[in-house]
Amino acid sequence: MTKLKNIFKGDSGIWVIYFILTILSVIAVYSSVGYTAASQDESPFGYILMHIIFIVIAYVVIIICSVFDYKKIY
Repeated sequence: MTKLKNIFKGDSGIWVIYFILTILSVIAVYSSVGYTAASQDESPFGYILMHIIFIVIAYVVIIICSVFDYKKIY
């Protein structure tokens, strides 16, 4: 638990809200991509996988930015 606390620095409420919003975005992509995938004879999981990859990249960028000490810039 302390290792997760070291990775996810900052306000825990913001992290929980961000996590819930990412889960809701995956659900929204899954529900909306069905028609597009069916009309193009493709699997909807390719779109979902691409969305999850973007989410993972976003989490990595946010974690890197939260670890960075902005007070050392000045």
